[in-house]
Amino acid sequence: MPVTIALREKWEDCSSTMAALKTTLVLLLIAFAMLASVGAVRVGPCDQVCSRIDAEKDECCRAHGYSGYNSCRGGRMDCY
Repeated sequence: MPVTIALREKWEDCSSTMAALKTTLVLLLIAFAMLASVGAVRVGPCDQVCSRIDAEKDECCRAHGYSGYNSCRGGRMDCY
């Protein structure tokens, strides 16, 4: 019986550690997503390249002083 109790305690410790790791991972993913979306800026002159390939989108954003393109939604180009 004492072995069962010891195993249960170890399982509970492991279970709470895994829950903490999962929570930390989710929070980190949310933080990175927020950083990516906060850094994005709409660049009107690049709206016309929304339908083109990614390389052309990146090139337009770089030509306007940004690192690359983030997204193109509804014909609106967002660069970061």
